[in-house]
Amino acid sequence: MNFDSFAQDYVTEVDKAARVSVVGVAVEKKRLILDVLRVHLGDPKGLRVLDIGCGIGLVDRELEADVGLLCGVDLSRDSLNLAKTRAPATRFALYDGMNLPIANASFDAVFAVSVIHHVPPAVRGAFMTEMLRPVVDHGLAIIIEHNPFNPVTRRIVSRCAFDADAILLNCRQARELLAAAGAPTVGRRYMGFSPVRNAVIERAERSFAWLPIGAQYCVWGVKGA
Repeated sequence: MNFDSFAQDYVTEVDKAARVSVVGVAVEKKRLILDVLRVHLGDPKGLRVLDIGCGIGLVDRELEADVGLLCGVDLSRDSLNLAKTRAPATRFALYDGMNLPIANASFDAVFAVSVIHHVPPAVRGAFMTEMLRPVVDHGLAIIIEHNPFNPVTRRIVSRCAFDADAILLNCRQARELLAAAGAPTVGRRYMGFSPVRNAVIERAERSFAWLPIGAQYCVWGVKGA
């Protein structure tokens, strides 16, 4: 998939397909990532965090003020150019899809939001191994993905132009990828049970976040655990 062709229209395409504000969803992802970081690694202000597949920087724009250092990588040069205008405090780098331009053990945590469903299943293991390479021992790897068991999610994906190549993976498969790469899962959460999204609803959803019917899920593992 050539994401350069979708860089300018990304927000419009997602909003149209999902009928929910992608900017609002980015804020929710920020809160979720910060919550996971805080529980397992302490104050996010002191952490170095890497975003794999950052796109046009929507999550980075929301997150950059709350962590010590944020770096985003992506395949799309056009997307990165837009990301730099949205998140000026974040460092961005072009990524060839195979080898991250990042040194070993240079980040405390890494996350990938709605990225792995674009990675062909045959190379997902290699992708995950490379995703974990820049993470320090006992650092975190966080995956946020669409839940294929949710029919609304499947419909949204089918209507999204840049998801034409998407092959969704379920929570169990994401956990297996993390474990195989050396980061056994220490937490998971389903979310998106309601089309209305705000901090109050997010807190309410945590009481049934174990139900595998939310629109998306988040899993996280500790490297070397």
